[in-house]
Amino acid sequence: MRQRRRLGLALSSAAAAGVASLAIATPALATDPAGNNGTVKIDNFDVDSHNDPNIANRPHVGCDFQVRFFGFDNGQTAKITFDIHEPSGTSTTPLYSKTETVSTDDAAGGPNDEDEVFTYHVADWDLANYKEQPKQGYHVKLTIYSEGVPGGVKHKVFWVPNCETPTTPTLAHGTR
Repeated sequence: MRQRRRLGLALSSAAAAGVASLAIATPALATDPAGNNGTVKIDNFDVDSHNDPNIANRPHVGCDFQVRFFGFDNGQTAKITFDIHEPSGTSTTPLYSKTETVSTDDAAGGPNDEDEVFTYHVADWDLANYKEQPKQGYHVKLTIYSEGVPGGVKHKVFWVPNCETPTTPTLAHGTR
């Protein structure tokens, strides 16, 4: 009986020491875990200040919008690609694709640590061959791909309006 009590006491002490060591190590690990641990948000251009605690993620944006990156690792790059998405159509050619550095600082600031902001203009994209939804606009898929990073792909699907400038027909002289 005495031996069991000693064994139980020893096991309890070992377990408590293990839990204590995890509690000490956890804050260091939690501030910047490895992998693609950042967040991407779609936002209307100039709607929210960059200090706004309400980090937006808008499913419908205007003709100019931003993609905001939060909590990515220092020096992390990503290929940023916009594709047309059903029900607006399909294509093997992206509307836009470019590799960018998405963070120039560590992720120690956590999920609200804004790293980079990129602004895009829908008018720069050729949407003429795709189907505009009458009440929604065009359905677009954003893909963020970080090569060599565990969990290195993120996606967002959202709507953009028709931003083409309509041409005004000119009347011939003397006609109405």
